[in-house]
Amino acid sequence: MTEQGRPTLTLRRKAEPEGQRAVSNSEPDGAGPGRVTRKKTVVVNTTPAWKVRKQAVDESAKKAQADEKAARKAEKARQWAERQAQEREAMRAARRKPAPEPVYRKVMPLADALALLKRCWPALVTDGQPQLLAVNIREAMVNDIRRRGLEISVKTLKRCLAAVTRSDAYLGAMTVGAWRKNLAGEPVAAVSAEEAAYAVERRAQEHAKRQRRAVRSVATRARNELITTEKRKTQDEHE
Repeated sequence: MTEQGRPTLTLRRKAEPEGQRAVSNSEPDGAGPGRVTRKKTVVVNTTPAWKVRKQAVDESAKKAQADEKAARKAEKARQWAERQAQEREAMRAARRKPAPEPVYRKVMPLADALALLKRCWPALVTDGQPQLLAVNIREAMVNDIRRRGLEISVKTLKRCLAAVTRSDAYLGAMTVGAWRKNLAGEPVAAVSAEEAAYAVERRAQEHAKRQRRAVRSVATRARNELITTEKRKTQDEHE
């Protein structure tokens, strides 16, 4: 075989006409050996329906757990705040001193006042009931005490007259036309309509005052008992 008839080996590929290019990857061309081309794989990232449902269920469960955890945390915070408030209130109660009992002006008992009047001026007490006193009779009583040398102080006399003139028996006897009497028991002046109206008003005021005093005393006693109980409870907790 001559040099001219030998095929020339080269790395260059001959360009093939458009009509002669092999299209099929599996069937070789009848004129020459088969030509294999690479397959292009297209990856589609579509999540399956079952996985979507599972993710939705998981997210719902996580959200429910997060909500429950937040609710528990809020409840613990509320309980802690309540405990702190109770402890602060207990500490304030422990430092708080019991309120003193209300101190009112000591009023002489009516029985003692009537006994004093009967001993010094018998005409001003009849059958255990006080008589209506004349206006400005206290000055006459003070002068009579000094003249007779009675062992009665002016302060005691004031307390005696206050107990008598504020009693229900005395204010109830102040009606229109009733007579006021002097130290000797002699009538000196009649009670006017204005004085009778004042007696009715003063009687109502005295009743209201007694009721307020009773309620205030009960409330103060209950408050002191509550403070004492809280102190004991706080001491027991610290022990």
